Amino acid sequence: MTHERFCDILKSDYLKLLPILVLAAYIALIPHMDYPYPVHLDEWSHMAEAKRMMVLGDVNVAHELWRPLMADETPFFEVGFHLFTGIFQNVSGLSWVTITRYLPLVIFALTVLSAYIFGKRNGFGWEAALMTCLVPTTVGILGPGLLVPVALGLPLILLSIYLSFNFRTIWSYIVVFLFMSFLLSMHPVTAAGLAILLAPYILVNLRVDLRHGLCLAFSLGIPFVPVPVLFGIKKIAREIDVFAHDPASAYTAWPELIHDYGYIGTSLCLIGIFLLFIKGGWERNGLIYGFLLLLLILVTYIQFHFGLSILYSRGLLYIMLIMGIFAGCGLAGMRRLTLPHRLVAGVIPVFLRNSFGSVLCLTFVVATLIIAIPMRQDTYYYHMIDEVDYQTFVWIRDHLDESYNKAILDPWKATAFAAVTGRSVRSRIVAYPDLPVQEDQAFLDDGCVDTNYLRKRRVSIIYTRDLKCNNPDLVGTENPYVYLLENKGSGN
Repeated sequence: MTHERFCDILKSDYLKLLPILVLAAYIALIPHMDYPYPVHLDEWSHMAEAKRMMVLGDVNVAHELWRPLMADETPFFEVGFHLFTGIFQNVSGLSWVTITRYLPLVIFALTVLSAYIFGKRNGFGWEAALMTCLVPTTVGILGPGLLVPVALGLPLILLSIYLSFNFRTIWSYIVVFLFMSFLLSMHPVTAAGLAILLAPYILVNLRVDLRHGLCLAFSLGIPFVPVPVLFGIKKIAREIDVFAHDPASAYTAWPELIHDYGYIGTSLCLIGIFLLFIKGGWERNGLIYGFLLLLLILVTYIQFHFGLSILYSRGLLYIMLIMGIFAGCGLAGMRRLTLPHRLVAGVIPVFLRNSFGSVLCLTFVVATLIIAIPMRQDTYYYHMIDEVDYQTFVWIRDHLDESYNKAILDPWKATAFAAVTGRSVRSRIVAYPDLPVQEDQAFLDDGCVDTNYLRKRRVSIIYTRDLKCNNPDLVGTENPYVYLLENKGSGN
């Protein structure tokens, strides 16, 4: 190998991309670093639904034979995600706990790789990949560290934008159509976010390149056509919670958003927007206008309490994803900075003068990582169950026959119980306690003495660790925390 070839390899993006992908995997692992189980209510819920679909071979969410979640909760909009994860589990043979812990690493690495592909076309590949690693994961807006639909949608957003901006072939339109169709079946909010980001670019192309604009409009729009027919407008409106605002649900001010993404990253993002804007071209400015449109929608929600709450909370992730692209452009622009030789000759050493941009870029990268990594390590993630809970749920799954199919337990742990055991639960805490939750907790607090309460609600399993059940109608098991109701009878 010649010296020149060796130098070219050292300068290539691929040597930079490898540690960036390792960094992305590490950041995605942080929520599960010291905890092997799902760390968020949504992760448990998606696990339960995916397992149900695979067992029944049916996408009907309200199936009577397996209803681990509440009967009135029908997350039909995320069927595509449940099918994807369920099929992946069947094909791979991995346990659900392993998949929940490690699949987010792969998905986030694909997101970062997609950012590299997008940025490489514009001269800032590894920089875009690095800054995309800063997209955070929180319990409020979710993120790439969790196995949730919005995380899987992030690489599809970047790849769809890349294809839309750079290709004008029938195959590119077909791929965009397929991406949008999958997003719509998996997470319609992400599909809407992609449509918003591309809308200004499409509108401009309807004037300057009518064929391209129409083809993109149809590729993005056709997948939406059957949705009202399949589900009905009223059901859709009820599911997405139209025009609802809960100021305590997520971010309420932009300083919190900027803080979580990072002040250095945000500064580089502004520099990148400026650089892309002055270079011109709709391929570059189209993304800026889409970013500003989505930002306007989120500002409208925050300031005027008008809009879709789910688009607001998930839209923050899309905003930070595009911020990573712009920040990569800003970092690349900084790397290319040079000092005027006439002004600094004799003042600054030759090495520093010739490498000023690279040194400045490296300084910003190191400072960003020194600040960002500890912040993500210190992010709080709640845990719904512990090791004893999980092992007990596995025991119930493996040792009780199907006649014991409904349980009462701590409502906070009920979603995890359903996901592990495949059994129904009387009630569970989703966001706020409701009346059944309070009734069930009162039943447990009273020592489980009301047998009629169990029979009327067709409950046959009681799981409690904090209190003993003092009811002669209940049968203890070899597991000290599990009680069974024999001769269950019928009820309403």
